[in-house]
Amino acid sequence: MNKKNYLLAFFFALSICLHAYLANNYYQLKYQGITGESACNISNYLNCDAVTASDYSSFLNIPVALWGFSLNLVLFILLIGLMMADQPKKWLGSLQLLSAISALGSVVMLAISFLFMSTLCPFCLILHVLAFLQLLVLWTYEKPAQMLGNIKEIFNFKSPAYSIFVIVLLCPLIAVMGHQNRLVRFNAKNFAPQVKALVEDWQLRPEQPLLKDAKPLIAWPAAKAKFEIVEFADFFCHHCKNASAVFKLFLRNYDASLKFFAFPLDRTCNSLDSQVTGPSCLMAKAVYCANAEDKGWEAHDWIFQRQGQFPNSIEEIKERFNEMGQTVGLKNMEGFKACLEAEETHKAVVQNSLLAQELKLTGTPTIFVNGKLLRGGQQLEVLKAVYSSTIGVDK
Repeated sequence: MNKKNYLLAFFFALSICLHAYLANNYYQLKYQGITGESACNISNYLNCDAVTASDYSSFLNIPVALWGFSLNLVLFILLIGLMMADQPKKWLGSLQLLSAISALGSVVMLAISFLFMSTLCPFCLILHVLAFLQLLVLWTYEKPAQMLGNIKEIFNFKSPAYSIFVIVLLCPLIAVMGHQNRLVRFNAKNFAPQVKALVEDWQLRPEQPLLKDAKPLIAWPAAKAKFEIVEFADFFCHHCKNASAVFKLFLRNYDASLKFFAFPLDRTCNSLDSQVTGPSCLMAKAVYCANAEDKGWEAHDWIFQRQGQFPNSIEEIKERFNEMGQTVGLKNMEGFKACLEAEETHKAVVQNSLLAQELKLTGTPTIFVNGKLLRGGQQLEVLKAVYSSTIGVDK
């Protein structure tokens, strides 16, 4: 039995750590807009951030991961009581009941993942497996009939096991207290009013007619989407890199389209008073040319992911494009290189920049939603709030 106890302790401890990591990831994404750095973002399909960005990542406004953390922490406490008690059966019923609840919760979350979501969270899958392993180990302690008897006994008000079951009530208490602590830690007190103010500001903004027929550098279409995001960005802008990751998460979970306009903040592709020449404009041209093979978004992501790693020399940057071509799957590198030097390509990027200047944009990223300027549009919660407002009005 000791070996089983130690095995359970390992399962509970691992579950606590993974849930804590996912809960912290939730708060970072929600209140700080930090994304793309999670250790369990393996691919577009196996992506913890995408799951965290969905409407299924919280229950009663508390992240599901924090509920899981609280539950496994209580399980760990009950296991310690079981290991130290003279009459371990008094503790066993509560352990078995809570583990059964944990396994049931995993079944529900797995069903939601496969039925309603297009992505899976790798750490969540590990946690679901751990939940079933915990229940399986506890199932081997006794025969099924005895296990059900233990669970029934904890609801007997006169039974000593009932007093131990009171420890289970710590689970929601830990979750609520932990949530309040995280809200203070992430300075979330004024977050909701700020989001509301940004949505109201967007609602009062006029639509920009210049955007209606403008041709973006690349576009992410969505059939009959009522929610259109327009972004003006520079590939050397750090905030634009963060925004691009947020948009990817948003597009996976909501019916929306995205139009990307290049606004290189150097004088090669615009008339801005800038001392910088070449790199930003060249990156925009690379995306435009990759899009000729329907690889524009892949090139867009490749460049942002390597932001800060490019050499200063234009020629050296062009050499790096050979690596990009292999990574994103460009089949005609000679055509791509010719496209980089083409006058048509230069004009396309210049047109994007001129549009930004006509709109009197002063920085990047600048976001428009349904033709209206959205301040703070690079934040996931702001986008979600405007989306809810837009869909509500449309209905």
